[in-house]
Parts: sequence; structure tokens; C-alpha cells
Amino acid sequence: MSVYENILLNKTIIKKKLKFINLYKLYAHKYMWIYFINFLWMNGVAFAYGTYICGNIIYRVIVGQRLFQRTFIDNITGQKYPASLSLVFHHVMAIHQVVGFLFISASVMGFVMFLFWGWHIYLATTNMTTSEKAKYSHLKCFLTFLEKNNLTLINPQKASTVTTLVNADGNEKTANMASTTISSSTDEKVLDDTPKHMDETPLSTSNPPNQPDSSSIPPSQKKRPPFQKYTGEWKDVNIYDKGVINNVMQVLFPFRNYSKLYVQK
Repeated sequence: MSVYENILLNKTIIKKKLKFINLYKLYAHKYMWIYFINFLWMNGVAFAYGTYICGNIIYRVIVGQRLFQRTFIDNITGQKYPASLSLVFHHVMAIHQVVGFLFISASVMGFVMFLFWGWHIYLATTNMTTSEKAKYSHLKCFLTFLEKNNLTLINPQKASTVTTLVNADGNEKTANMASTTISSSTDEKVLDDTPKHMDETPLSTSNPPNQPDSSSIPPSQKKRPPFQKYTGEWKDVNIYDKGVINNVMQVLFPFRNYSKLYVQK
């Protein structure tokens, strides 16, 4: 038994002992997801039903009053206009304001609700929460940035030399250079802005004097990023993804393995 499980078994959290360790660890992934998805689905169905009822009322008004066969007259100028979609819409919204407003609101909110429901269905098929999806996206962007710029965390052998320059104000200025050699024009430009007592001071490189060069460090002792093994296998980052069928079954039937998850004290 790991230290984490031992602590969960023998310690109290908010005065309640955790008897269901697996239930606690996978709570955000399975045991409340089905209720939230059903909540979104029922709201979407309610909005769809309201859209249908209001739309049916508006349709009956248009057909019953034959609005598309009527001629509309401007009360101010007395000019006559043939029926069009915009005129019929303005007439319905002016006479039946409540029904028209409910129709627009229900249709828009129902569309948004079904999109939100579909997004959570996608998350359920991949067994990810919204928080984990955001963190995976940030991590993927971070690893892509490191690999694109050949930084020392990913590829120390091909990393560009990072040189720190100190100007006259005392502020540090970092510049990435392809090689350790600096052109004479750059030296003159930098030295013009530095004090006289710093003219003969060598520029500090990425390796401090007290640390050995990265080329002299054995490969087994070089530091690697914690997620480097996932750089080429991004699909393995999500350890909860067991396949679409298993993920959906865990969401639809969260307590099917209830007896196996109980931990006897």
C-alpha cells in the first residue's frame, strides 16, 4: 500500500474517514458526471420544447391571418407596402411581443445548451474534465514552445547560447545567439552603453563559472523535463482514457463495480 493510500485510510479529512479510496480519486471523472450531463440534456429539451410551442403559435398567427397575402400601410405617410419577411416579423413582434421574445430566447439558449451538452459528451468519451482539458492544453503549448525553440530542457545539445548583457542602468538584457562568437559591431554597440569599468569584463554566459559545461555532464545526469516522455506520445498523457466505449460505460453506469471499490477498514 502506498503512502498516499495509507494516509487516506488512517487519517480523517473533515472529520470523515474515507472508506472508498477509488471513489474519492475518480469522483470528478465518473460519479457526478452522469447527473450533470442529464441536467444539460433536460434543459436543452426544455428550451427545444419552448421553441416548438412558441414557433407553432407564431406559425398559426401568420397562417390564420394570412399575413403574407396582406398589404401593409404606413400610418404616417399612407404609403402601401407588399408583405415581406421583415414586415411580417416586425408585425408579429409588435403585436405578440411575449411570444416572439420567448421564441427568440428559447431558440438561442437551446442551441447554446445543446452545444454545451455536446462538449461534455466529447469530454466524457475522452474521460477528461474541463479543468484537466485546460491543463493539458497549457502543457501541450509549453512542450511545443520548448521543442520549437530548442531550449535546454528538451534538447540541451542543440540549445542556442543564452547571453546576459548588463547595460548602463544595471538592467539585465538576455539575447539568444546561434553561436558563442559575437560580432565586433555588436560588441561596440553594447560597450558604448556600459560603464568604463565594465569594458574588460567578459559577458556572462548561460553556464555559471562554478558549474561545469553541459557537454561534460554524462547523459544519465542531465536534467530532463518531467513530461519529456510524453513529447512524442501525447495520447498517453491522459491516464484515465480507457477507450470511448469504456469511458462512456463508466459515465452511464458509474456504480456498476460498486462492490469491488469498497475498502474494508
